[in-house]
Amino acid sequence: MIRLEVLGKPIVRYEQTEAKLYAKAVALLAYLALEGRTNRRKIAEMLWAGAPDPLNNLSVTRGHILGELGEGALNSDFDSIALGADVWCDAIEWKNDSSQKSWSLYRGEFLRDLRLREWKRGLGEEFEEWVLETREQLIQTYFDKAAKLGIEAIKTGALKEAIQWFEIANTDQRQPHEDVTRFLMLVYVVLDQSELALKTFSKLQMALQTLERKPSRETLQIAEICQDN
Repeated sequence: MIRLEVLGKPIVRYEQTEAKLYAKAVALLAYLALEGRTNRRKIAEMLWAGAPDPLNNLSVTRGHILGELGEGALNSDFDSIALGADVWCDAIEWKNDSSQKSWSLYRGEFLRDLRLREWKRGLGEEFEEWVLETREQLIQTYFDKAAKLGIEAIKTGALKEAIQWFEIANTDQRQPHEDVTRFLMLVYVVLDQSELALKTFSKLQMALQTLERKPSRETLQIAEICQDN
């Protein structure tokens, strides 16, 4: 079995041993994991933009991967290339499994610290744009999953656990999550911790002010309840 770990610093393991793949090989595996079967010329020109013969570069990299990971790593024909059936990828598991079981798979941002030393042109502008877009999608999944796990914890009566998940969801610095804040405030109210609920509301209020927005009526009503307690 081949383990492709791309959430955080990329690691490729073959039969429990870390494989020594160069960066473009890791980049190719990551792309195929997230995008599925891909036209050979398309991915070659993405990864080796400006190269005299990008398809040849792809062929050499394919040979490098198969040499390190075995024939089960890739499935390719004349026109296209895909991951082989022997490859497990943490990002796919992360996206498809909404349970708490998969939470520990997220070690950090997608392809963190992937560096190229052997290719002066870098990953290629189009590929780098894809990395950034995919990274953003997976970060959003991170916060969405935390919020969903918080709601599931409420359903089972695990209110302190719910607080932990909602607090994770609220660490998103890109945008305030008012719906998550309301859930968190309500849990604090149930636990008779109105002061913490008001502190949470205050942080939301300040975050919304920077966007020239105001809290919704529903959120304000919960804050009023907290002030009365």
